[in-house]
Amino acid sequence: QYTSTEFPTDLATVGPSITAPLTGKYEIRFGGHFYSEMNDGYGPKVGVKIGTTEPVDYERSMVFTDTSGPAAHSHFDGFKSFRADLNTGTLIKLRYGASTGGNGVAYFLDRYLEISPIYVQ
Repeated sequence: QYTSTEFPTDLATVGPSITAPLTGKYEIRFGGHFYSEMNDGYGPKVGVKIGTTEPVDYERSMVFTDTSGPAAHSHFDGFKSFRADLNTGTLIKLRYGASTGGNGVAYFLDRYLEISPIYVQ
């Protein structure tokens, strides 16, 4: 799936997403395969939205920078993990986007999102 929309946005197929089953602290892991057709210095972005809070910080997002030009189809594989306190029923989902000013398209494949409890209440 792809987008040329500024980060953060949903793709045509939203997610993946997970609802926290219990209140507690969780390890959240996300990643996938990404590529771009964007200007140098720009690239795809992916991050985790927790509840209504968008992924605006470095801890919960990844940005890939294309340095080979828009025709090069630069490929990026990446994953990231962080810890977060979640309440029962909190929706966690991936959000996507293309770098502002990139004048191109970002593609997202093999996307995944996992949560593992560290402790629950």
